[in-house]
Amino acid sequence: MSVDDKKVRERLAMYMGQPLDDYSCPICSSWTWIVQDSLVASPGYDPSSNAATGDNYHGVLVSCSHCGNTMRFDATRLGVV
Repeated sequence: MSVDDKKVRERLAMYMGQPLDDYSCPICSSWTWIVQDSLVASPGYDPSSNAATGDNYHGVLVSCSHCGNTMRFDATRLGVV
C-alpha cells in the first residue's frame, strides 16, 4: 500500500498544530521531512505470556531528510488504513 503524502501531512498538521515542514528535527534542526512510501507493521506482544498476540499495528514513518531521524505515527489514527 502506498502512503498518500498529502493526506499524511494534512492529518499530522491537525494533530501537531502546525504543518510538518514548520517542525524542526530535534536531532539536527533541519526543516525538511520525507513521508516514507510504505507502511510498517509492528506485531502485538503480550509480555505476561511472552507470546505474540497476532495483532499488527500499522505505522507511517516520517524521516528527516538530513540526518535520518525517524518518527512513527499510528496509521489508523491518521486515517491511512
